[in-house]
Parts: sequence; structure tokens; C-alpha cells
Amino acid sequence: MNGLLLTYEVPICGFRPYESREFQDSLPVPPPSTVFGMLLALAGLESDAREGLVGCRLAVARRTPQAQRSVVLRRMRRGGSSKLTRNPEYQELLTGFCGAVALKTGSTGEGRELLELVHTALSQPEKIGRHSALSLGESAHMLDSIRIIAAYEKPCEWLIPDKSGNLDLTIWIDTTNPAQTRKERFRFETQAGVPDSAWITIAPN
Repeated sequence: MNGLLLTYEVPICGFRPYESREFQDSLPVPPPSTVFGMLLALAGLESDAREGLVGCRLAVARRTPQAQRSVVLRRMRRGGSSKLTRNPEYQELLTGFCGAVALKTGSTGEGRELLELVHTALSQPEKIGRHSALSLGESAHMLDSIRIIAAYEKPCEWLIPDKSGNLDLTIWIDTTNPAQTRKERFRFETQAGVPDSAWITIAPN
């Protein structure tokens, strides 16, 4: 097995740009780092396990119909543990988000462990040890469904790395060593199959 095609649905979610402050707007699609984290959780792996999975390849897309946007007022936490504050802030949410992700190994087999664990989690879930609900980003943004499919029957809007693109998204986040955090610019390309240019290697800078 060299690859998987997945489709998933999230009733309510939001993908805050790193630069957002009091008004937390939402990106139109989850960054590759967020999708990677979701796959780790699905496979029953903790976040610190990602270091051993460097080199796996993902392609990320949103499916139609596009999610509806709304804005809510909620109390958000700010600051470190010694100066923690809770202030009301506006947050933009997406309702009815439908996503797609393709997963495959690298040219020399990197990422095979994650690929096999994700396949096992969806085909034989009793063999995977994991806890809590599966979320995309925030713990409250729980998935309604996720499944393996043979092919995408309808066109998806795939993220394509492009220096002139209008989406600035994280591929790898490292809170202890920010220099390792990796971001790229992307644009959308609509296609039924996975474009060759949509594949992203999950790795730090």
C-alpha cells in the first residue's frame, strides 16, 4: 500500500491565522500542519511522535459545497500561566466544512508507518489504541465522519504550493524552536484527481 484517499466532514470548525488577535478570522481550509495533526490523532499517536514521521507526503483540499461563514463572541484565554487572562473576542467559524486529504509515502518509504496506521484505524479500529473524539484543530471542532475512498468522483479544490499564492499556511509548527516552523504560500486548483503539484512533504525547515 503506497497511498490513501480520505474524505471527511466537520460540522463546525475554524482555522485561525497565526497573525490573528482580537478578531480571529478563519482560513478557508485547514493548514497542512493541522491535517497532519488530525491524522496523528486518528492513528493513536501523540504529537511528539511526529518527529519519527518526517518525510510523509500529503495533499490537502476542500470539497464542495463550500462551508458557510459566521462570527461568534466567545471568551478566549491569553497570556502565560502567570498572567492568564480571559477576554471576550470575536471568532469566525466555518459551518459544514467538507475536506479531502491524500496520503502517500516518500520516494524512499518515509511516512509508511503513518500510512499503515491510518489505514488500520479506519479499517480495523479495534487494533488502534486512542482516546477522546477526533478533532480538526481545536478540541471542540470534532469530525462528523472520515472514511477511505477509492477515488474522488467530483473535483476538489487542492492546495498548490505557489510563491505568488494568496494563502500563507503552516506545514510544520515547532513552539519550542520557532526557527523550525515551516510555512509556504498556496493557491487553489480545482481538479478531480490529485494534482502532481499538490503533494507536500511534512518536515520542518
